[in-house]
Amino acid sequence: MDRSCFKVLELYSGIGGFNFAIKELFEEEKSIEYYITAIDINTSANIVYRLNHNSNNECKLLEHNIESLTSDDFDRMNLDLLTMSPPCQPFSRLGNQLDLKDSRSSSFKHLMQLFPSIRNKPRFIMLENVKGFEISNAHQLFISTLRDCKYRMREFLLSPDQFGIPNSRLRYYLLAKHESGEFQDEENEEISTLVPLPHGNSSIFSHENVEYKKNIRLKEFSLKNYLEKDENFDIRKFQLTDEQLLRYHMIIDIVDPENSMAKTNCFTKSYGHRLEGCGSILKTSEQFSIDEIFSAIQKTSDSATIIKLLHKLKLRLFTPKEIANLMCFPCCLEFPEDFTTKQRYRLLGNSVNVLVCNYLLKILLGPLATMKRKIE
Repeated sequence: MDRSCFKVLELYSGIGGFNFAIKELFEEEKSIEYYITAIDINTSANIVYRLNHNSNNECKLLEHNIESLTSDDFDRMNLDLLTMSPPCQPFSRLGNQLDLKDSRSSSFKHLMQLFPSIRNKPRFIMLENVKGFEISNAHQLFISTLRDCKYRMREFLLSPDQFGIPNSRLRYYLLAKHESGEFQDEENEEISTLVPLPHGNSSIFSHENVEYKKNIRLKEFSLKNYLEKDENFDIRKFQLTDEQLLRYHMIIDIVDPENSMAKTNCFTKSYGHRLEGCGSILKTSEQFSIDEIFSAIQKTSDSATIIKLLHKLKLRLFTPKEIANLMCFPCCLEFPEDFTTKQRYRLLGNSVNVLVCNYLLKILLGPLATMKRKIE
């Protein structure tokens, strides 16, 4: 490998959301050469990763346990960028919230134990996780480890709808840059819920020339743009059963694509299997409004009548392709043909939003992201 190549380690790589974000960043700008090493132990995710990312010489996927990594491994890789999205179940509202006591946190703890002994520390780090990570013991361990290792940090709680995407998926993001020389420890800054806008070549770590906004518009906020045409899939596979309609109609989030401000809720890995709190349901009827049908439902307690009214809305689940669109995966994203809809939902529910990660990587790397030559 060329020593001037920009070297990336993508830990907990899943189906490669960070890979897509990095590829779009560097290849769209026709900038520096890069090489990505990805590590994950999820067999299904790795099959999808290989299908989408192993067609060139710019990526290598290792099906390793992260706990097998040593500080010597990091020193040999001599990384420019480390990205990671550790398992969220120890911190999520739908998980067990055991934090560092959860066995799924053991690989993260192992990484934190390694970091002080790594001689060639990654120049940049980006971490993504669920809201809730920022109040965890794992977060405290992460921040103290990075500070001891001379990293400057910025933290955010951001959602795709702040970037013009009709999807609410609030996530914690940390951007860090290693200071190899004299290091002045910074006081903890508040975790920002605003989108950072560095001006010119200003660094995100500079207090000057960085503007913060509640929202920026990188996409057209129209749910219609993210939907598949009905002829592209078997709609019957995604319709709700009468039992589901009757049991959950008062608690599911129904979105109408005719509403220009319609926004979907966060899609989790349990989408399709569970309806409550796992993602939105799509109304496909153009004849009846949600308010009109639910006003009629309020006037009856007859189950058959309620089901008949709900049928008028033509409710269905979002397809995996539509969820991938809302998470800003490129249209070229593929799944093996034999992967079930449930498998696809699970893998997408554990993924990152590609556009948000791309944006934050760009401001983390600054001028490096748009250099028209190799790093010297």
